[in-house]
Amino acid sequence: MRRALLRKGLRLSTHLLTLAQLALFAGGFWLHCLSFRRAGVNHHLSFMKRTVEKLYLTDAVTTALTAVTLGVAFFLLLIGARRFFKRGWGSSATPVVGAVLALAFVVELWLPSLKALPAWPVLLGVTALAFVLQVVKALLNARIERLE
Repeated sequence: MRRALLRKGLRLSTHLLTLAQLALFAGGFWLHCLSFRRAGVNHHLSFMKRTVEKLYLTDAVTTALTAVTLGVAFFLLLIGARRFFKRGWGSSATPVVGAVLALAFVVELWLPSLKALPAWPVLLGVTALAFVLQVVKALLNARIERLE
């Protein structure tokens, strides 16, 4: 009884984390759309973009973030492939989506056309936070599989 309740609670928390990820992406997209309509939002995002580029995303930090993120994406792809061959697509979806989010983070970090967007730092942060939530979901799914 207790294990079943724990399993249901963990599944509910993974679904809530998925909703949080969707809310993050919707909020980032909404802020991006507002940046073209409201001058105050555009000015704030432009200021924030310059600040983030000067203080946090120097060349060394960007290179280190890229290397770490690509390593984690490769590791998650290996986990997803291993689970796919053992159990099928259902259990391998979470690590594969995590790897895709990590690759999306790298693309957002380096693609010049995305860097030109006013909401670029927000979108970068949203993708990074969604990736962290996806890793938490992968850990919760591993715990659920151990309980079954």
